[in-house]
Order: sequence, then C-alpha cells, then structure tokens
Amino acid sequence: MKKNNSILLVLSLLALSACAQNAPVEDEIKEDEPVKFTGLANLQKGFEVTGQIVATKRYYSDESYEFIDDSREVEAKNYAFDFTYTDKEDFVGLHRNLYSYDNHNQPHMILDENLYNKDGKVRIKYIGYENEMFEDYVYDSTGNALSYGANDLINPFLFMENEDFSHLSDNTFTLSNKKLSQMVAGMFSSIDVTAFSGAISRNILEIDENGDIKTLICTLDESYKEISTSNYGIDYTGTVYSINFNFKDIGTAESAKKLQVYEGEEECAKLRTIFDKMEGQNLRVRRVDHSWYNDDEEIDVNETIDLYYADHKVFYQVYTLDEYEEITAPRESDFLLMNPDGDPNGNLYPYARSYNGVWNRTGMGRLDITTYENYLPIIGDVSHEIFHYDKERDIYYLDEPMALYWLLDGCFLPTMAVSDPGYFDFLSKVEVKLDENGDIEYARCEYYHELDLLISHAYYELTYEYGPSVHLPYNIEEEVK
Repeated sequence: MKKNNSILLVLSLLALSACAQNAPVEDEIKEDEPVKFTGLANLQKGFEVTGQIVATKRYYSDESYEFIDDSREVEAKNYAFDFTYTDKEDFVGLHRNLYSYDNHNQPHMILDENLYNKDGKVRIKYIGYENEMFEDYVYDSTGNALSYGANDLINPFLFMENEDFSHLSDNTFTLSNKKLSQMVAGMFSSIDVTAFSGAISRNILEIDENGDIKTLICTLDESYKEISTSNYGIDYTGTVYSINFNFKDIGTAESAKKLQVYEGEEECAKLRTIFDKMEGQNLRVRRVDHSWYNDDEEIDVNETIDLYYADHKVFYQVYTLDEYEEITAPRESDFLLMNPDGDPNGNLYPYARSYNGVWNRTGMGRLDITTYENYLPIIGDVSHEIFHYDKERDIYYLDEPMALYWLLDGCFLPTMAVSDPGYFDFLSKVEVKLDENGDIEYARCEYYHELDLLISHAYYELTYEYGPSVHLPYNIEEEVK
C-alpha cells in the first residue's frame, strides 16, 4: 500500500510574463499545514462502538508455517461486540458485550458486563432473578477488590494524542498501529490473548463532517498456533483477525443506562402462577443429561439425577435413565441430608448407607449451606418479568446473562445436580415449557463451548413433581428415624 506522509507539497508555477520578459524567475516552494485529527477530545469523553470481528483461519503443512495445506479449507468465524465508555468528572464506566457465533450462526456470550470506577476499584452492576438492580465490588481470587485502572477497562483513547492520527485523504486518517494494537488487546484479548497482543498490519478510519470518527477498520498480523487433534496429531494453523468498528454517541455516551431492569411481557405472567404454587412445597426434581461433541450425533448417556425435598430432608440418587424401572433397592449413589435431632430449623448433616444398608452419618461434617430452606431451589422469588416469550415455539426463555445467574443461584436447578462444570461457565440458554394445566412440562438448561477443535454442546432437561404427595423413596423416612 502506498503511504501518504500527510504533507502536501505545492510547487508554484513559473510565472512567465509576456509583458515583462526580463523579470526574474523565482522558484517558490510552499508547505501547507498538515491536516490534523480534531475528534480526539470528544472520544476521550466517551463513546459507543459496535462492530464485527472476522477470524480467518487456514492450515499449514508443518511447524515452519511456510506451506499452506491445500487439502484443508479456509475457515471463518464471526464475533460481534458493543462497548460503551463514559468518562465524566463524576462518573467513569464501561458497558461491554462480546459474542461469538457458532456454526449455526447462533450467538454465544463471551462478555456481558456493566462496570464503573469507584475510588479506583471495579464495581459491577447486574440484574438479579428478582428483576432488581444489584451492584458490588469485583474481587480477585484472593478476595481483594480489583483495580479499575489495571484491568483494561479505561477508555483507550485516553492514551492517545492527536499526533497518533495521520491524514490520508479528504475524510480518512490512519491511526498509529502501536496505539491501535494496545486498544484491541484491551478490548478483545478474551477471544485470543496471543493474537490480539500482536501487531496491526493496516488500519483506516473515516471521519464525519464534524471531525468525529464514523468507522475504523483494521487487520491484525497473522497469528500461528499448534492445535492437538482428537487422533493425537497436531494441526498448524494461522489466523488473521479483521475488525470493523462503528462509532456513535461520541462525547455523550452513557454506559450506566445500557443496563435496565426488565419491563416484562404480558404473556409471561402465566409463569407467576406456577412459581407461586411450587414455592415451599415438597419437590422432586429429575435432571437428565444430554451431551454431544463437534455437532456429532447425541451421545446416549442420559445420566439422571433425582432430588427429593420432603419433611425437611434432602435425598439424592444417580442412575441412567434406562435403569429407572429396575431401581428397587438402595444404590451406591444414595445420599441424604438431614438433622440428626429432627429439628426442622436445624442444620443438615450428610448421611450414606453402609454395607449392611443402614444409614449412617458420614465423616464430612456439616455442609456450608446449613438448613433445609437453604437447599431448596429458589422458585417463588424468581420474577416472571425476566423471561421472554417465543410465541412460535410456545416457550419462555431467558437472556444469556440472566441464564448464568439462574444456574448459580439454584433457580429450579439445584447446584447438587450439576455434574458438568461447563454449565457454570458457559450456560447459554434457559427455557421453560408449560403444559395445558399451567404446570411446568419441562425446563431446559443448555451450554455451548468451543476449545480449539473441540465443541462441547449439552443440555439438562428438568421435570418436576410438587405438593404433599411427594415423599422420599424406599421408606427412607422410616429407616432414618
């Protein structure tokens, strides 16, 4: 690409006058003032930027990365982002959304956070399952509040100067590749920390009539990676990331307003009835696992967990779904939580069956959750307003950020029933289906995760029984009196 040095050299014409042929001839060289970028000050007050990232991956023959493997197709993966920075004297904050798209063009959340600076520390705002706004400091693994300035949250244009922008033509500039590299590393390192810590190969930005940025496009240098394959081989890959930025609300963006409580949909009021009916009742939750990898056929595992909540005791049992009709005796997985003195408000302790079938208290001691009420799934406190309704499918569903809170807080899915850690980090869908009587026909929790060449896809299907007819199975209540 031909580079422009931003200085236009204007050569004057030699003025030859027919009327003054003896006049001296002067060579006059004038240097115009360079065109300067004037929009930096507004960017430093805040802005919203949306856009797309395209990762183009190709395969190489060996570790030299010199020869492309023509037998492998070039692959493309898409991402979308929406970042809003606010920089005022009395408020500094950032709202950021970052999503990846799978092979079926479905988005999956990487980041969804509303953060602000409080005395140099990171505060996070979020909406809970009660449809109320909450906030707290963000802590690291040692329990210390995170520093706002040390976590790539600061407006990247605060680290730039007007001299970092060079004029190309009428309404286009280019930005210092070094400064832009620092910017994309802070924004997108959660996608690929190595690639986004690399160099920028080219960029160009377009300004509007006010001198503010309209668009910015850039391409990163190719990054190389060795990936282990499922058959114990190695793939040698090179990936080029291209980013398209679209700017708006420059100087006026309000990141705090990007997070609002849900207004609620009229159709979702039906959920309120069943939530209230199930609250505080005896409950049986059955959780069936369905898993598959790399879009292959579903693996027929069907690991099933039954949890019973009755008479201030919690009973837990694991089996495969096709075994259910044959279960007539205690199983090795049988696990019971109860208070040894029968105190309905007392702490629960773990019990297991010994070799002779007698329930005995284990050596684990009291668990952290303590009382019976603390173990019950949260149902009555869940707001129906956090759900959306899909009329075509007749399904109620949650936004992906809310789905994570749903699982972690034990809403309808007890954490005791979560045996796959993928649900804690990558849960992407929660759906609820009602039957014709208004009861929950099933709920579904689904996660999707990509790691190099392995795609993990799984969902839990949950069914419920509730009410006074639900009791612990196999005369357990009699056995442990």
